[in-house]
Amino acid sequence: MQEEIDMAYAAGILDGDGSFSIMKAHGKYYPCIQLSNAHEGMSKWLHEKFGGSLRLKKPQKDHYKTLYVWSVRSLEGCRRLIEQISPHIVLKTLQAKCMLDFVGKRSEGCFCEIDGERFSFRMKELNRTILLGSDSLNQQSIKTTDCPKFWSYVAGIMDTEGSFSIKKEKPHSGSVSTRYNPIIQLTMVPSAVLNFIRANCSLGSFCIPKAKCTTKGYAYKMSIGSKDECIHFLHKVKNYLRFKKGQLFTLLNFCENYCSVRFCRGGTPREVLDFREEMYQQMRLLNK
Repeated sequence: MQEEIDMAYAAGILDGDGSFSIMKAHGKYYPCIQLSNAHEGMSKWLHEKFGGSLRLKKPQKDHYKTLYVWSVRSLEGCRRLIEQISPHIVLKTLQAKCMLDFVGKRSEGCFCEIDGERFSFRMKELNRTILLGSDSLNQQSIKTTDCPKFWSYVAGIMDTEGSFSIKKEKPHSGSVSTRYNPIIQLTMVPSAVLNFIRANCSLGSFCIPKAKCTTKGYAYKMSIGSKDECIHFLHKVKNYLRFKKGQLFTLLNFCENYCSVRFCRGGTPREVLDFREEMYQQMRLLNK
């Protein structure tokens, strides 16, 4: 069971930051599954699970982060990896199938350059289409599942594409004290992952915000801002999240010890504000 949970988590990582490609070098085509990420531990974990290579990519500019690049390029390595994660992958199922077909064709021995060009073009089209497809959000479930494999997959997506934060706002609506609110967000250009979450989780709200940086001009976003819903979500995912645990437990501490203050004309007590500010600053530091 633990192996299945790990494979669901790996599928979430690769659906988030991973890439599937078919490349050419020295006149031969070969498969490549890769993750380039600023979390050293994430690439190391994949390297321990699936083998391949691990290298450091130094930042090209001063304000860029060092990247840890993990990749698998052998026929057998890619085949074994895809077979392990394919029951759990959501977004890149067609890319995984294309690569599996390519590996099978290469392994047969009757492989020519035209075959390589065809598979390479097909993979590029799939990777391009995933950012251009016209899709929509499906109806959200009224229940939240307890399935460990689902929450392990969600942990993989949140570790790569998601964010945990605390929003600080100036007083408004008649209040006199600074306002602090929790935010859990996941934004992706394709809707497949968001629809998968909606089908298994009743928490949060979903919208389609404009995003000028995307080819389509919009993206899909999940937001959880209610303290009770944040607590529910964080408890569900905490046993599977690996690389944003600091953010998770900081936000959980903030939500569970928020101490709501009502009808206080003098504003929120100083010790309560100090706790909220401490959690806010701690979260900012973690997210840097």
